[in-house]
Amino acid sequence: WVLDDDVLYDCIWIQWTLMYLTDDDCVKLLINCKKHLAKNGFIFVKENMLIDEETQEYAQWAPHDHSLCRSKYLVK
Repeated sequence: WVLDDDVLYDCIWIQWTLMYLTDDDCVKLLINCKKHLAKNGFIFVKENMLIDEETQEYAQWAPHDHSLCRSKYLVK
């Protein structure tokens, strides 16, 4: 995703996308989004989250659709 430097958005919505990216690619995408965010703009991320308070797992791989469900511990 490459935009001209002067293109800014008030709102960027990312839904069910990050789970298909590596951690490094997630960071790159979010940094790129931040560069194109208008002053007082928002980035919304809607993803499935792994909630396992007992084991505090960081992620679960789903081979059937090649997605990675990250936990709140990893997302922080």
